[in-house]
Amino acid sequence: MAEITEKYRGWCEEAGWQPKPDQVVYRGSIYLAETDRQAEEWFEDVQRAGLRPAIPLRPTVAQAIQAARSGEEFDLRNVLAGSAQGDVGGLARGLSFKGGPDTIVKQLKAFHDQCGAGVVDLFFQQPTLDHREVMKEIELFGKEVLPRIKEF
Repeated sequence: MAEITEKYRGWCEEAGWQPKPDQVVYRGSIYLAETDRQAEEWFEDVQRAGLRPAIPLRPTVAQAIQAARSGEEFDLRNVLAGSAQGDVGGLARGLSFKGGPDTIVKQLKAFHDQCGAGVVDLFFQQPTLDHREVMKEIELFGKEVLPRIKEF
């Protein structure tokens, strides 16, 4: 993500503008449990079931991510935004953040320091979780994580 953010900042500089941290947004996937061990057990169960945590992305976004990872050129400036698609070809695989509150805070801090993103849009809906479990995750995030990450 740091490489992608750097490329974005370069495009902004070419256009004569520098984004502030709150103008850099990262969309990430999260699984938050009360403890790291609970998060790890959930992740192991998901893997055993042959499932993968993922965020549905437009194929063009997935292509841009792959291009950034491989060092290839891919210019998204002329691609129109649209709704996310849930097809397998357009999925970003894996979790961005996983663990208990203390671990998630550390992960978000490291991410913030490395990438400079001031806004993180988190996708809590993961395989095997029902609505009640997702709401429990969001409540835990609001009580245990959010107050601590506001500091940075």
